[in-house]
Amino acid sequence: MSYLESGTHTAQLSVSAKPRRFGTPTVPSLRASAARTGVAAVPGVKVAAARVLFGAILGLGTVVCGLNAHAASDTSSPAPPDRQWMKTSADLIRDGKVPDALARLREVNQPESADWHNLMGYAFRKQTPPDLERSEFHYTSALRIKADHRGALEYYGELLLMKNDLTGAEAMLQRLSRACIFGCGEHGDLKEAIERYRKGK
Repeated sequence: MSYLESGTHTAQLSVSAKPRRFGTPTVPSLRASAARTGVAAVPGVKVAAARVLFGAILGLGTVVCGLNAHAASDTSSPAPPDRQWMKTSADLIRDGKVPDALARLREVNQPESADWHNLMGYAFRKQTPPDLERSEFHYTSALRIKADHRGALEYYGELLLMKNDLTGAEAMLQRLSRACIFGCGEHGDLKEAIERYRKGK
């Protein structure tokens, strides 16, 4: 038998090993939860207060699980619509439609964006004939804004190879090694480009 205080009255309650209906936690389960969480049992604690504590523990677990699920879903979220110009411009450059890509990039005109400068540099490097001076300006601008921009590091390294600057390209590869701790495609692509350059010499 146990005595629990309820309001201003003291009621004698029989302790049952079975859980109450509708999932209400029983006194033994509350005491067991308190023991697991390191909360010492306090004689005379109100049933309502104990249930609030139990509910808070369950609620905290739900919140944490929810945050973890949300964080996991963010890793596969599509790019925001206002960044669609990046994909469109890159696709145009790969398809050989450099003038269209440059027109799109100039329309967007985001000189404060490292991504914008990187794509501008890519477009000038891929046009016929390549405009290496303008391309280099945009790559270095991208790296001033974001020193570890992987795309700019790779593409600038490839541009330096076009200028026969192997030392400079290797320096970009070293910076990519620091930016890609667990490896990345940009590092692998520039490394292969350097190896092809050396074989061609």
